[in-house]
Amino acid sequence: AALLLERHYEKCRSAESSTIPVTVRFLESMIRLSQAHARLLYRSTVILEDAVAVLRIMECSAFAYGGYDANVEDVHNVLYCDPMTIDFSTTADLDFLAFELKILERYGLVDRMQPADRRKALEYINGSSETFDRMQPADRRKALEYINGSSETFD
Repeated sequence: AALLLERHYEKCRSAESSTIPVTVRFLESMIRLSQAHARLLYRSTVILEDAVAVLRIMECSAFAYGGYDANVEDVHNVLYCDPMTIDFSTTADLDFLAFELKILERYGLVDRMQPADRRKALEYINGSSETFDRMQPADRRKALEYINGSSETFD
């Protein structure tokens, strides 16, 4: 978790956006939020999933404040997801695993993800698992739009 937060801090610090100043306080706040997320789930230790959840919150916050970096080479690698326009899906756990895989790929930390979780995320993203096939068509469409940036479905 610490390595993920550190790499995100370094990336934000090196970005050329002057909208949101990135200082050590930014890193400290991500650490405190990760600790709070762990405590919320009755854990005394921060794990990778806590850091991923915090980065999702921070990405939404940065976007809302105007600090979103639209100069991303791969538009499908954008981590922002508007929390006000998203419906809660029946596959929230898989949505989170897909987001976790995406952010770990961005920072070269995919090997830190549990192999079973990585497999589930890849199957969900690629639409090749039983879980994906059991999803409601609307949830499949939302998942594909979120992951691929398109509206194609496997109906």
